[in-house]
Amino acid sequence: MKGTVALVAGGAGHAGSCIAQTLLDRGATVIAPSRSLSRLSALGARLDARGPGELHLVRADLADTAEAESLRDLVLERHGRLDSVIASLGTFEREARIDEMDRATWDRLVFDNLTPHFVVARTFAPVLADSGGVYVTLAGITANEPMTFAAPMSVTGAGLRMLLRVLAAEYAGTAIRCHEVTLLAPILDHWFGFAPQPGWLTADEVGRFVADVLDPGWAHPDRLLLSLPEPDSPRVWRRPTPPRPVEHRTSAARGR
Repeated sequence: MKGTVALVAGGAGHAGSCIAQTLLDRGATVIAPSRSLSRLSALGARLDARGPGELHLVRADLADTAEAESLRDLVLERHGRLDSVIASLGTFEREARIDEMDRATWDRLVFDNLTPHFVVARTFAPVLADSGGVYVTLAGITANEPMTFAAPMSVTGAGLRMLLRVLAAEYAGTAIRCHEVTLLAPILDHWFGFAPQPGWLTADEVGRFVADVLDPGWAHPDRLLLSLPEPDSPRVWRRPTPPRPVEHRTSAARGR
C-alpha cells in the first residue's frame, strides 16, 4: 500500500485505530480526523513509531458539512490523491428500554451514529468515484440483530447498512468500490468493562482484514457486505441479556 492515501474517519476510536495501525505498517499515508484533541493526542502517542507509512492527525467534526469539505480539500491539496475512506464512526451505548428512553437520548444517539456517515459519504464518495477508490464502513453486531436496551444502536446499524447500499446503487457504473465490514465479536485490545473472552478479535485481525479489502487485488471486489468473523463462526459474540419483567397495562376501549 506504499504511496496510497487513506482517510480513516474515526481513526482515533477503537476499531479505527486498529486499522490505522495496519495501514501505517503497510506503508500508506493515513489521515485520521477527530473532533477530540485528547483522542488525537493519544492516537499520535500510540502510533508515532509505526511505519513506514505517515500519520497525519487533523481536528475535524465530520458531522459538520463545512468541516468535512475543508478536510477533503486539505487532503487533495497536500497529497494530491485519495485512495480509500474507512468510516469507523459512532458510539455504542446501552441506555434503556424503548419505553423508558427519553427523546434527548434517542436524538443524540441517532445523530451521532448516522449523520457523520451521511456527511462523509456525501463529501468523499465523488472523489473515490473519480479515482477508483474504495469506501468501507464499519458496523457491529447490532446491525444484524436487535439489541435490548440499545434500540438506537440497532436502528442506526440497519440504517447505515442501507445508506451504503444506496451509495453503491447511486454510484453503479463508476470506479468506486463499496464495502461494509461488520465486526461480529468485540476487539480484544480495546474492549473495556469486560474480561476478554476466547475468540474475541485482535487489533491485528481487524486491521489486516480491512487492509486486505482495500487492496486493488482483493479477491471479492463485488461483495458488498463482509463479516469478521464469518457469521456461522463460534467466535460470533452475543451478550446474554436476561429477560426483564414487563408490566402489562390494559385500558378500556372508547366508543364513539
